[in-house]
Amino acid sequence: MFTINNLQLLDDYFSKFLHGIQE
Repeated sequence: MFTINNLQLLDDYFSKFLHGIQE
């Protein structure tokens, strides 16, 4: 099950992942 904390971690990870692609 996903919790709000899990979603926040995924969002932060995705943000870093997308920034890595753009650079």
